[in-house]
Amino acid sequence: MAVSQQYSAWLGKRVEVHYRSAGVHLSVRGTLASDSGKFIYLEDGSSTVDGRKTLRVAIPYSCVLRVAEAPDSSSEGPSRSAQEDH
Repeated sequence: MAVSQQYSAWLGKRVEVHYRSAGVHLSVRGTLASDSGKFIYLEDGSSTVDGRKTLRVAIPYSCVLRVAEAPDSSSEGPSRSAQEDH
């Protein structure tokens, strides 16, 4: 499957994914942890006083708008944003 190979090339890299969910444009940054052929899975971790927290996001292929390499910055926490389409 050509699409699967496209996302598999990003495995292990820090990426920013823009996707659509319920008519809202969202973006998330993290490490592309897995590609199942139907979903891509991102992970991002941060340290807190209580220990290490990990954010995991599963995004269906049909919702992905764009994938781009993101700068690798250990000082950044999970980055999520939402915008309503006008």
